[in-house]
Amino acid sequence: MNNVIKRINYKGFTVVASPDQIRDSTLWTTKFSIEKEHSNGAVNKGFHGEEKHDSYEKAVKFCLEYGKNEIDKENSSVRYL
Repeated sequence: MNNVIKRINYKGFTVVASPDQIRDSTLWTTKFSIEKEHSNGAVNKGFHGEEKHDSYEKAVKFCLEYGKNEIDKENSSVRYL
């Protein structure tokens, strides 16, 4: 888990994957945030998806891709961060 890249910069935003392991399970959640730096500090918005993953590495990869897709959406709420 320590060697997995959990944070990427993309089009002026930072996507941070933070999946959780589901209690009493080997599955991981889809959980991440998108951050935007401003002169007076960072603003972020959290996201949770319904998708479950069978490894931490797969969950992180999915979260980072999901975050990039969210940034690319035409009417994405992160555009107003």
